[in-house]
Amino acid sequence: MIRKTLIQFIVGLTFCSMILSCSKEKKDLSGYISFKLDGISKNYTTYAGGGYYNSDHSTQISADETSSNYPSISLKFKGNKTGTYSSTNAVLFYYESSVLDGSYNNLDVGCTITISSYESAGGRIKGTFSGNVTSMGKGGTKVISAGSFDVYRLDDNK
Repeated sequence: MIRKTLIQFIVGLTFCSMILSCSKEKKDLSGYISFKLDGISKNYTTYAGGGYYNSDHSTQISADETSSNYPSISLKFKGNKTGTYSSTNAVLFYYESSVLDGSYNNLDVGCTITISSYESAGGRIKGTFSGNVTSMGKGGTKVISAGSFDVYRLDDNK
């Protein structure tokens, strides 16, 4: 009797697990950041994602071109909602390599990031961006235009 009850319990539990696993929404972890760098189209899809940082009340969105981490692009803005963010509360980074000469930012020249969709963790962050970035080492400016992104939103970083 106990054995039969145990088997029925296990079968019932297995059935419930199957129903729950089938009903769970499949999350789309894919994402991209597309833009033009000095007029040349780029589309980065490796490690594309975004998240909110409670420590400085900002959102960071980034992606790499390949799994080697370079080149990569990163956008950061103060806040966690839709809207337009400019130089006073937005930063744009572009990295050609890990060395200082291959790093660019907009700290001196400005950028604009527009967030059109900002869902809760597990959802999506979507928007557009543009700006100029200057080299942190060797000098020179690169123009980033026609930027757009659609990335998975990670859990908040506390």
